Amino acid sequence: MLHFVSAHKDYEASPDYELIFLKGPKGLMATVSVTNKSDKAMAYKIKTTSPERYRVRPSLGLIAACSTIKIEVFYQPVSLDSDDYTDVLKDKFLINLFLDSSEATYKTDIKDKKPSYQHRLKASVKKSLLKTTPPAPEKSNALIIDKDKDVYLKEVLETVAVFLMA
Repeated sequence: MLHFVSAHKDYEASPDYELIFLKGPKGLMATVSVTNKSDKAMAYKIKTTSPERYRVRPSLGLIAACSTIKIEVFYQPVSLDSDDYTDVLKDKFLINLFLDSSEATYKTDIKDKKPSYQHRLKASVKKSLLKTTPPAPEKSNALIIDKDKDVYLKEVLETVAVFLMA
């Protein structure tokens, strides 16, 4: 599996653009790594387009200078017995990063400050977990005509019917 790493002057995030959910012991799960490459602490907050469907641990926090954190994202399906994960494909995640934050101020920085960086991710599911539609039957070389949609054929059939009735 490929993991792309976004590289900026002050941070790196992995994956770069697509958060791929895999089946784990606790259901569907994905992991994001964020590295603070600056020499000062950095606050972060993760947002999603569907907060009711995901549990993000930890969803906000402080990244010490020159260190990395791992954030786990768990999918919570509407129906527990469902194994249809196509609704995940509509969701997106946003990581807001705030430079020069501290243990004492990071919670207010997240609320009051404009983010220094924003990292966007779209949600995806490992392809083998997605429901697939059954393959279409193989087409033969024979021409398949929909009698109700083919205007010319309709006209010919009506003409033949009139001819046979006469």
